[in-house]
Amino acid sequence: MKDNGQDQTRPELKKCWKRSRLDSGNACEKLQEFGNCRNCPDFSQVARSLLDRPFPAEVLDDWSERLSGAKDASISNEMSVVVFRIRDEWFALDTHFLQEVAETRMIHTVPARTNLLFLGLVNVNGELLPCMSSVDILGLTENLVSHPEGKQAYRRMIAVQKESERFVFQVDEVLCVTQVSRDVMEPLPDTLMSNDAALTTRLFYLEGATVGLLDTERFFQALTRSLPS
Repeated sequence: MKDNGQDQTRPELKKCWKRSRLDSGNACEKLQEFGNCRNCPDFSQVARSLLDRPFPAEVLDDWSERLSGAKDASISNEMSVVVFRIRDEWFALDTHFLQEVAETRMIHTVPARTNLLFLGLVNVNGELLPCMSSVDILGLTENLVSHPEGKQAYRRMIAVQKESERFVFQVDEVLCVTQVSRDVMEPLPDTLMSNDAALTTRLFYLEGATVGLLDTERFFQALTRSLPS
């Protein structure tokens, strides 16, 4: 409760829970009814009065300045991506479209529908999602990359969503989710840009590997086109 910014809580209520206990001589008569101060409406009234107190003017001015100020350019220039390998190629996808990274699971084929690009349906958290062949959609070879001795890679499934479109595709390894500055991203070579099938838009380097940033729009268009009619 407040009036003109002043706390109007009745004096006898302030910190009454510190003065009154069931085992004390000045026990509050309401304890017999409510059993605990947290159940008492007077206690709730005091709690609300704490929240009703006005903020000091200097605090409001400070937060107004923070919220109205320009965003830090170094933050706005960062992009969050999930980096993964398919065969011997590394790719990155904007995490805004990442739904889940999961262990591989059974793909249920669909009679007269399963083909080279559409592998079938996969159960993800109780929902059947179309599982697409990332190898064929991206036009990659079937050659598997060799790993240094002692390094072990685990295949994963990645669930993605753009608006109402949801898909799952397999990858041979998930490296990490990381922040990448757009300043370090490079344009694609002319030879790759001339390829209409190219689904990457920029390149960057991470842990000694060249990573292609997937063009989200074209990637989802390719996934949608690959669904059986």
